[in-house]
Amino acid sequence: MTIFFINAPIQALRRALPLIKEKKFKDLTIITTKDLVPFFKKYTDAKIIVPKLNRNLIDKHTKYKVITNAIKSKFEYRKLFKDVENEDIYLFFTFWAIVHFSYIKKLSKKNKVYLYPEDKTIYSFKENKTLTAKAMKLTARMLLGIKIKVVNCQSMPICELDRTAFPMEVVHYNKFEVELPGDYEKLLKGKDVFFAGSADMSLETKNINKFIKMTDDVADILENKFKDRYVVKGHPRDDTIYGKLNNSKHKIDRYILAEMLMEHPWKYVIGYYSELLTSAKLRTDAKVISLIYLWEWKDLEYQKYWIDRFKKEGVLMPKTKTELKKVLV
Repeated sequence: MTIFFINAPIQALRRALPLIKEKKFKDLTIITTKDLVPFFKKYTDAKIIVPKLNRNLIDKHTKYKVITNAIKSKFEYRKLFKDVENEDIYLFFTFWAIVHFSYIKKLSKKNKVYLYPEDKTIYSFKENKTLTAKAMKLTARMLLGIKIKVVNCQSMPICELDRTAFPMEVVHYNKFEVELPGDYEKLLKGKDVFFAGSADMSLETKNINKFIKMTDDVADILENKFKDRYVVKGHPRDDTIYGKLNNSKHKIDRYILAEMLMEHPWKYVIGYYSELLTSAKLRTDAKVISLIYLWEWKDLEYQKYWIDRFKKEGVLMPKTKTELKKVLV
């Protein structure tokens, strides 16, 4: 048996799926999130498991249940992996999922672990050296037995796997051989514009009503300039589409991963901010546009992080609606 640990679309497409095609695993189990289950069921024959325990140990709803969740993780591990020995374990991420890191550490004692990390240019967060970070490291070590680093993301401390935490073989691998699904070729015929919705944008904006108004203005531009030649797609993890775009007749099922649709000859790919935009710039001939300057951010440091990345990749960032209209010639 081979076990994959995957928690984001980018990992599935840039690493996992090409690897599955290349190696043709006979007995594959994928540990993943519920939003990726439909994708893996459609494109693989693997057994899919979604652990019940929060993979980050705590969130805003369970921040007072650290010890309880740590105890629950022991039981979940035994239920899922108690008898796993002499197998290959593939890890496709190094951020966030601290509980899964603890599972893999235990698995590493009797199994071979391969780490397929993302390129460093994708995640380049600054180390956090505050008392909160020290507390997070201590909690991880004392309750889960795992070594972590702590970095800042959206001004929030998050865990990063310390690569000395357990034995692993690091494999640098980046193949993208995913074809546009046949059932989407007909759907996308004649479409020129792809609009990428995002996860919960209320986390990023100072005023959600102004943000929705901005999105409505963009919707009007798309409708006036492109009529039936644009599509809208929500994020796999959160299908929130803002304002008028939520009622668009051009919405695409959120469960299809957006990067797969980049095989279509788009003229424009538009979004708020996301990895998709940098990927679209690299993989398509489209004008790739971020709306990053068109709303008030809560976290200016995080906004700057994305602006710097988009500048480096050549993503267009109009500063006004008038500029946006000029870009969409």
